[in-house]
Amino acid sequence: MKFLEILSKAYVNNLNVFGYPAKYLFENTSLYIVPVVNPNGVNLVTGVYPQDSQIIKNTKAIANGFPDIPYPNGWKANILGTDLNLQFPAGWEQAKEIKFAQGFNKPAPRDYVGSGPLTAPEAISVYNFTLSYNFRLAILTTLKEKLFIGNSKIIPQKLVKI
Repeated sequence: MKFLEILSKAYVNNLNVFGYPAKYLFENTSLYIVPVVNPNGVNLVTGVYPQDSQIIKNTKAIANGFPDIPYPNGWKANILGTDLNLQFPAGWEQAKEIKFAQGFNKPAPRDYVGSGPLTAPEAISVYNFTLSYNFRLAILTTLKEKLFIGNSKIIPQKLVKI
């Protein structure tokens, strides 16, 4: 959301963003922003759910298998224990090999890739959304400040921090 704030302020103040006039970007590009892919996970970490709720009971049961990960602050999976960042087809087999070797071979607060790519409903939604448009570029940021850029034709030589 920080990028949207920067872009909006640049537009209002007639400034540039990454060397381009913000007004030109607004008038000549389409920008789709999905602010939260994992609302249940955010609600868990921010304390929205009552302590006696079934969601808290279920996620605590998952977290008990990973005592080194603080609960709920270390949680970055969906509420079923699947890490959505690792759910997409590109590189899924490699991620599975790495994460399973690290002990994340079942639902966990983080790093469990799921039983297959695109098994989490949140990941399926994002995947289908991206397929429904002919995006020239897709940018994914996470709350942990990771940045992924890509499309079907290029792999960037370096990633940029927004």
